[in-house]
Amino acid sequence: MTEIITTPQAAQRLGVTVDWINKLIRAGHLKARRIGRDWLVDAESVARYQANRRGPGRPRKETKR
Repeated sequence: MTEIITTPQAAQRLGVTVDWINKLIRAGHLKARRIGRDWLVDAESVARYQANRRGPGRPRKETKR
C-alpha cells in the first residue's frame, strides 16, 4: 500500500504552498483523492514530481558562439 499524505505535508516536502499543491492536483500532476473537504495525496506521486521538476525561474537560452 502506498503512503498517503495531506496537502500541507505535500507542500512541506516540495517547499511550496498548499494552494500550489491544489493547483498541481487539479492539473493532474499529483495523484490525490478527496475525502470530505480534504485532499489526500499519494506520497509516491509527490516524490516523482519532485524528481522531475525544474529549478526556479526561466530556462536559459542557448547562445551561439
